[in-house]
Amino acid sequence: MPSPRLPCHLQKEGDLYGFLRAVGIEDTDGPALLGHNWYCYDTRVPVRVVGPARRARVLGALLDALCDLAAADGAWTAGLVSVPENDPVLDVARAKGWRVAPIVTRFQLPLHGATGDALDSYDSYLATLGARTRRTIRQYLRRAADAGVTTAVEAPRPDFLRTVGDLTRRTTARYGSAGMYPEDAFASFVMSLGDHARVVRVDRSDLPLAAAVVLLDDECLHMWAGGTATA
Repeated sequence: MPSPRLPCHLQKEGDLYGFLRAVGIEDTDGPALLGHNWYCYDTRVPVRVVGPARRARVLGALLDALCDLAAADGAWTAGLVSVPENDPVLDVARAKGWRVAPIVTRFQLPLHGATGDALDSYDSYLATLGARTRRTIRQYLRRAADAGVTTAVEAPRPDFLRTVGDLTRRTTARYGSAGMYPEDAFASFVMSLGDHARVVRVDRSDLPLAAAVVLLDDECLHMWAGGTATA
């Protein structure tokens, strides 16, 4: 059988957000070998073989290789992050005695109404919500407008990306992960994305209150990284 290939990442702080400890995994100090990382959802293992038995053998060999590599690199654990429910690799992992646990919930907003028609405006989206939620959101919008708060969606600019990065680091510092957004690398990465990135910002006069980078592809708008100002 050919040697399996899998992109993986040796993370120095293996349980950066405390997710693994929260689901009962102990001794989480030290590096962990993870497939992709916490931000890459829909981790899937492409398998060309047909038939459940042969597919299980390939997936099992891949998990064994990941475990062996973790041991060789001195990692305390190995794992795949953000595997969708009902993916065949989960059954193989369970059969091998791996712990399979939900960590966070992924939220999606289909841009169509109950009839399947596309939502062409924010008001169209609000119309899909319950009456109480709709009233609350509109009340917040009125309060924000009365306070002089504005929102904008714009192409990334290096100067404002420094502000976005600063807000993101200040927000994620509460969870001990500010180091994931180094200033120069953050701005350079976003600028390299071209038309696949936008900045969403919320301001009051000249004071940035919140800002985030969202990523675009042909099918989805992906909420990536952002932060808020604190008093």
